[in-house]
Amino acid sequence: SPPYSGASEYSGMFEYQITSNTWRALRPEQDTLLRPRIGHSMLYHPDKRELYVFAGQRESFLDDFLVYSLDSDTVNNVMCGGEVKVDAPESGFTMRATIDTQLEEIHMMSGLSKDHRNENKDFGDARTKIYVYNFKTNKWNGVVKSNENSEEPCPRYAHMFVYDSRTKTHYMFGGNPGSGSSYCDRTGTSDKDKRLDDFWALRISRPAFGEMKRLLQFTVRKYKFMDLSLTDPVGALLYLQQSVEKVVDHTNPKEEAQFHELVTSVFTPDTPRDTHTLRSELFDILMEYFPDRMSQPKENLTDYVPPV
Repeated sequence: SPPYSGASEYSGMFEYQITSNTWRALRPEQDTLLRPRIGHSMLYHPDKRELYVFAGQRESFLDDFLVYSLDSDTVNNVMCGGEVKVDAPESGFTMRATIDTQLEEIHMMSGLSKDHRNENKDFGDARTKIYVYNFKTNKWNGVVKSNENSEEPCPRYAHMFVYDSRTKTHYMFGGNPGSGSSYCDRTGTSDKDKRLDDFWALRISRPAFGEMKRLLQFTVRKYKFMDLSLTDPVGALLYLQQSVEKVVDHTNPKEEAQFHELVTSVFTPDTPRDTHTLRSELFDILMEYFPDRMSQPKENLTDYVPPV
């Protein structure tokens, strides 16, 4: 079901002293800097003695990133201007976050995000996207899938999301697929009220610059080969031997399999594709490696046009 959108009462921020078994108010309910909210994420940095509060819902979905110092009792809105807001998570509800104090990073997984195509909706659509915030650079960056064909969890919110800092592994369980999800249960019936029971592990890898360059070269040359094979099969095979083979990682079983599939595709073509389709696919793949501000919108622009 959607997040609660009726009248709410908020209670401010409190501190509980374990030794004395007492509560103490830190920030009032009427605080304008650290506004009370529901459905937010909050992390604690033990070395800096700071609390990090993300997004949530009050009268509407919030997109702020607040830092509260336990020692000085001050609040800083990191999202107020500056380049840090570019490529940052959207406003959302039940967004999940973890912290790695060794890497000095915060990892954020999107939850229920506002649907900008319909401002009249009380709630948005569940989305699956991972962001990494670096304390040193004070910037957010989106995480790109290592393989566009790899399996991934369906969009969701209100899920469990925990982090093992020793193995640098995230674990995600359950959640709600939301009204905008294309999730279907085992019977093939779409159900927005479905409660998920799947369990996933996520590891964020950071390939070196040379490896990224080689991977992009392989992707571009692979599509150039497929383009050539439409009009010049012999020339395409020569290009495969002289250019594509040089950037293939033959120790990687998936890349090796893709390379062999390219060879057989010349003699046993599957679904026919034209040059425009191939180049559009390549463009979409390459845009995944660029920040959102440098790529075209992923949504259909016609969805943003109000009905006449």
